[in-house]
Amino acid sequence: MSASPNIGQLPTYFLPVVRCPFAWKQNPCYDDKFQREVDDWVLSVFSTHPEAANWVERIRRYRFYLWQAMMFPEIDRPQLVLWSKFTALLTVIDDIDEKSLARDAASQGQIWEELREAVRRLGITGPVNPTSPSLVRTIIDVVRGMVEPMTPPIRDGFLQELQLLCRSQLVLAPVRRQQRRQVGMSLESYLKHRCADYGTAIYARAIPHMLSIDSSWNTALATAVTYAHQHMFLVNDLYSFRKEYPRYRHNLAGMTHPMTIMVVDHGMSWQAAVDELVQMIHRAEDGYRKHRDALLRRTSSRDAARYCEALEHCIAGNLRYHLLSPRYHGLDFEGEFTSRMVTCSASDEPDAKGPTGK
Repeated sequence: MSASPNIGQLPTYFLPVVRCPFAWKQNPCYDDKFQREVDDWVLSVFSTHPEAANWVERIRRYRFYLWQAMMFPEIDRPQLVLWSKFTALLTVIDDIDEKSLARDAASQGQIWEELREAVRRLGITGPVNPTSPSLVRTIIDVVRGMVEPMTPPIRDGFLQELQLLCRSQLVLAPVRRQQRRQVGMSLESYLKHRCADYGTAIYARAIPHMLSIDSSWNTALATAVTYAHQHMFLVNDLYSFRKEYPRYRHNLAGMTHPMTIMVVDHGMSWQAAVDELVQMIHRAEDGYRKHRDALLRRTSSRDAARYCEALEHCIAGNLRYHLLSPRYHGLDFEGEFTSRMVTCSASDEPDAKGPTGK
């Protein structure tokens, strides 16, 4: 199929609010004071980076830890602090990696290689290489605090998923350097790659530890959990496209995203790609519910039911955060996103206002 004739124009499409039937909850430990304190710590870690001053407003406005507070609404404050630091550090590193692709191609992916090796050494109780960057050592200190109270099976599974996340970023590094997507990447291949790249498998691995329940349900619910991950990263794809578009607008073939696969490779319109992405989210929800129900019909285990309930808090919380955070709707954005027409911007930050109603 030929490429879309509208590919050279700024994408304009109707962006709906996606709903799901699961209840979201917010951790009561999260408030403005919590946000400020963790923000201050995260910003101190990156204080020597040349662009640190440009991030202060964005990091404070993005409210990263609200996402964490909705993913894990029932953990105590010390755990929420550790998981919030972990999430923010990896998110900022990913942002740095993407934005450096045009300026510092030689270092693309280097931090992820260093981190993967440090995580591997932690998994065999080896010390962190003293020559590793201070940022890597800081992340490992946080990770060590997270995994020390875990049982060995949960700990090993968590560290394995973290290594897979690092590896997925290394796979992206040459693609970002060359500004081209892997040739012939299908939507099915994309789903497999993104399952590791988005990182929610790390959080799912930790749920049994958070709830002090039998961790064997991670395996028994494997297919349902995969659909849950799909729901979460596809929601991110839907609402983050405007944020990511400016970096790739001159070469959309280099943007590893379901919408560009559909538009660039399959000739669909932007609106048709958005509509299909929404349907993919709903199909992921249906797949999760089907496999969850099949398991729960076979067992009366309260642990399995609690695991599913916690996973549904993650699904609902992830969606809720994407409707609330200025990270996806512009620094001037306030309140909760409502369905509307949007037009992607050529600037580095989506506008919250404007004639298109963004």
